[in-house]
Amino acid sequence: MAENLDEVRKIGNFAAHPLKDKNSGEIVPVEPHEAEWNLEVLESLFDFYYVKPAKDKAKRDALKAKLDAAKTKTT
Repeated sequence: MAENLDEVRKIGNFAAHPLKDKNSGEIVPVEPHEAEWNLEVLESLFDFYYVKPAKDKAKRDALKAKLDAAKTKTT
């Protein structure tokens, strides 16, 4: 993920500070697939920091409830 974030930074840099092609002198545009990749990385961040922890917590809570129920039945 860190590598992808660094690439997002690079795309942002040449989007904010246009680069020129060495041969033609034309400004190098941000391509649609690069913009989509930025969105994918952002989605991965949300998944990593918000979705996955919530799913993991739900699984831990379910296991804890199961184990608590098992302890109650045996005692």
